[in-house]
Amino acid sequence: MIDRNALLNFRESAKLMNYFERKFCQRLVDEGYLYRKGILHPYTQYVPLYFKTKEYTNDNNKKTGVQTLMTVKGREFFTGKYPDIMK
Repeated sequence: MIDRNALLNFRESAKLMNYFERKFCQRLVDEGYLYRKGILHPYTQYVPLYFKTKEYTNDNNKKTGVQTLMTVKGREFFTGKYPDIMK
């Protein structure tokens, strides 16, 4: 289990901000906030202001990995920056 406090994944963040998830993530990649290497990773200069990464372990299959989560500050910033990708 991940202690995420007010951190949300991209799906939850997009839903909360009334954005289309795929368009939102692609915009973040296109504008240099994230890069894709299998999964979405934030560029270092935007951590921990807009994004945080958390390690996780799946208790069922013992798989581990890293998840990128968006901070409250990140959701506030991107809501103002991208009004044109709202539903």
